[in-house]
Amino acid sequence: KNIIFLGKVSENQKVKLYQSSWAVLSTSFIEGWGMTIVEANACGTPVVAYASGSIPEIVENNVNGFLVRYKDINDAAEKLDYILESENTMKYLSKRSYESSLKYDWNLTAEEYYKYVWKIANE
Repeated sequence: KNIIFLGKVSENQKVKLYQSSWAVLSTSFIEGWGMTIVEANACGTPVVAYASGSIPEIVENNVNGFLVRYKDINDAAEKLDYILESENTMKYLSKRSYESSLKYDWNLTAEEYYKYVWKIANE
């Protein structure tokens, strides 16, 4: 009863939704790259997600969210409850979520890519 399906939303609406959320539940089983997770973290929103695909590279347990076993709805619910039950936990996870997202900044990524290509070109 507390879940609302909004359909397609604009980028601005998406940011506002992430910022107003206490957590994001990502139930994707196969994820080439968890852009929604990085976006949520960039808005200071922790994520509860399945420990599959590339997700464990992005989500650190009790840092910027929680990893749960695939299809373990009870574990996911417990992690969401844990986040929601404590304002201190929420504040900690929110701060760490934002901090963890900074390493995915496009400018840093472009700079690292440039260095990598330059190194290969000069070998």
